[in-house]
Amino acid sequence: MFNMLLWALILLFSSASFQYSHIIGGINRVFLGLYKAVGEAAVIVYDEFGEETTPHFDTGYFEQSVISYFDTALSSYAANYEVGFSYYCPETGEKCVSRCQEADVYFKCPIPMLHEIKKSARFVIKEGFHGGR
Repeated sequence: MFNMLLWALILLFSSASFQYSHIIGGINRVFLGLYKAVGEAAVIVYDEFGEETTPHFDTGYFEQSVISYFDTALSSYAANYEVGFSYYCPETGEKCVSRCQEADVYFKCPIPMLHEIKKSARFVIKEGFHGGR
């Protein structure tokens, strides 16, 4: 009888451990997927007249696309999360309001019966083979 109780506890502990590792691994995969194309899609290279301009982030579109990505990708792993944004000028390191070339994304997701996952990502516009600044 004691053996059956012991095996039931081991099975319960194993399945709970698997569930938590599945959730944490899924959240990490979703966060790493943020680097693929979400940042590039929000970079503006041409102004409204079609002239080449200094590349910078469209902050509204960037925030909207990051939140949309998290809403879609995290739906099976977490019910709620928090996202914050900061924008910087790379030359001075000071926060900027418009035509920003660095963006930080701060992510926090509570895990039931555990602490929370906190992560951050930095997106920097650098000169590439297409020209740039």
